[in-house]
Amino acid sequence: MRLLSMLLGVVLIVSGVFAVTITQAEYFVDTDPGQGLGTAITITSGETVSIAGLPVSTVGLPAGVVHRLFLRYKSDENVWSLTEGRYFYPISAQSGSVTQDDVVQAEYWFDALPSTFVDLTDSPNITYPALIPATGLSLNAPHRFFLRFQDEDGNWTMAEGRYFYIIEGASGTIEIKNVTALEYWLDSNPPTLVDIADAPTGNFAQLIPAGTETGIHTFNTRYRDEDSVWSMAETRRFVLISEFASNYQPKTLVAAEYFINGNPAPGGAIPLPTTTDGAYDEGQEENTVVVTNLPIGQHLFCIRYQDSEGIWTAAYCDSVLMTPILVIHRSGSDIVLSWQADPLHVPFHVYRSANTAGPFTEIGTSNTLGFSDAGRVDSAATQGFYYITTTPGALSSFRLPAQANEQQTRQ
Repeated sequence: MRLLSMLLGVVLIVSGVFAVTITQAEYFVDTDPGQGLGTAITITSGETVSIAGLPVSTVGLPAGVVHRLFLRYKSDENVWSLTEGRYFYPISAQSGSVTQDDVVQAEYWFDALPSTFVDLTDSPNITYPALIPATGLSLNAPHRFFLRFQDEDGNWTMAEGRYFYIIEGASGTIEIKNVTALEYWLDSNPPTLVDIADAPTGNFAQLIPAGTETGIHTFNTRYRDEDSVWSMAETRRFVLISEFASNYQPKTLVAAEYFINGNPAPGGAIPLPTTTDGAYDEGQEENTVVVTNLPIGQHLFCIRYQDSEGIWTAAYCDSVLMTPILVIHRSGSDIVLSWQADPLHVPFHVYRSANTAGPFTEIGTSNTLGFSDAGRVDSAATQGFYYITTTPGALSSFRLPAQANEQQTRQ
């Protein structure tokens, strides 16, 4: 097997608007052994880490098969980053030896256009600094360039692609335009336009708005030049990790609301009544709410809070399964079930288990308010536990607060 040496670029971990220090790094191939159990990489601790010339052994990996190399990093707060992966392809060597075959030719192509072959000077290592014409490609539009190489045995490498953007110049000249503005946005939120000092380059920092939830996000940005031409948008994923600053002032809760099944905009759900201690004015509050007249079926109950800066939390949800009250009696060797429920919620699904912990198995359906479990009673000592519901796993169409034109009861 060949020894794979992969050149990795700078990796940056973003932690809110506060910097963290990367203290550990590790890699693994294909299967994740768990955080901290990969192969350790020697690094110098810092806010950014650059890894170059990382030797990754392919011993034991099947040859002629695509594999994936993953890296991840650990901060001084004992938090691991997401893994980042790269594909690679190990090639088996003859007689167990490691040989370097000469590269003899290359081919390249744009987008889905026919490829162009290039005869190269045979060598194990190739530097190909040629200027490749883009004649005929549409102007002011993104394109993709692909390149791959062939060795002396006729084997082709995997193609590698890069995006680029053709800008129309005046009389064949290349002009570097001043950047006059940029806009950025998080996830699918509306973009924010920023006017910047006219210059060929620009930089910015701390553009993550206050109140952004912790977790995985995408940061998107693009630039506008002096001719009002926008660049392509560039997207980067980052993980926002909450952390306390030295001058952090604890927030208090000022409101809470809940909703069932349908998610209205923050502030548009049902307010929770006054807290147990009489007011929303602390960082932690206790409250209760009683909801009645829910139809049978599966419901999603959600609650969220607003702090003293007017920021709403994400909704915290849990599923609730409403089942009708059963009346169970014996008729000969049958167990007869009956219940009270809206007869329009059909079919009803009947579940039974030998114990209260389950697992419950569906034993039948009914379009009425009753069901007979035939032959369940015999000479042996048997018992059964039952419950009734509507379509399993389907969220009820019931909504709180009620949507327009809906007549629903809430208490």
